Amino acid sequence: MPYSIAVGLGMTDFTPTCISLILADRSVRIPEGLLDDVPVRIGECMIPTDFIILKYNVEPKDPLILGRHFLATAGALIDLKGGKISLTVGNLVMNFDMDELVKLPTIDGHTYYVDTLNDIVAGYVTMLDANISPELCMHRIHLEDETKSSIEHQRRLNLNLKEVVKKEIMKLLEAGIIYPISDSDWVSPVHVVPKKGGVTVIKNEKNELIPMRTVTGHRMCIDYRKLNAATRNNHFPLPFIDQMLERLANHSYYCFLDGYSGFFQIPIHPEDQEKTTFTCPYGTFAYRRMLFWIM
Repeated sequence: MPYSIAVGLGMTDFTPTCISLILADRSVRIPEGLLDDVPVRIGECMIPTDFIILKYNVEPKDPLILGRHFLATAGALIDLKGGKISLTVGNLVMNFDMDELVKLPTIDGHTYYVDTLNDIVAGYVTMLDANISPELCMHRIHLEDETKSSIEHQRRLNLNLKEVVKKEIMKLLEAGIIYPISDSDWVSPVHVVPKKGGVTVIKNEKNELIPMRTVTGHRMCIDYRKLNAATRNNHFPLPFIDQMLERLANHSYYCFLDGYSGFFQIPIHPEDQEKTTFTCPYGTFAYRRMLFWIM
């Protein structure tokens, strides 16, 4: 609980504590003390809980953090897979659907931040405008001196995996990302790898429970190991992971790019496109745009 909230509630009789807290930005903070058995209203029920009092800038949308003590007192059962939380106090059972709760504002009268997301995205649609010259950012594949080219044969695939490759080839052709090519000094083979899903438990021949990952589908990949081994490395500084995490501190929302939309945006220089040539049961093709497996 923020110190300012505790003072505003008239609760200043803190219990001394030796606890130290390490925050997300790796800073160490010493609490002002503890508040014991503070009543917290959940629905029609009052649940006593303990709070650590800390001086920090209060976020209006999330002024309090309810921790393990509250969850234990409230008899919380958390279903991470189903996104459900149930609280049991005496004979009263309260069920919460987290997928529905996150769609609602945390404080009445405040605009929910996600409502502006589409407007923000719309302001950047011109970043990928077709009128922007591709020469502003074009990928080059520079090979090491005296590198020998490599032409590999296609790998055997069963009927099911051939269908996976066929669908991916058709999708890439329709999007204009690849094109048929008849001859190249560099030809790489296609692989099909399983998409891993969740974890399930099965019994082996000894009746032991063994955790296994489920397979939700298959993904077409291209084995560019020989091309990458011959490619000259780009020498530019990479940020340290702890520095990147520090930049993420104190933000309320995070997002990620879908892999398919995130790649295939940077054009490959016409002189280097044939180096991306790959072979499969449906022909030989090369990429026009930067893909995941290329260095």
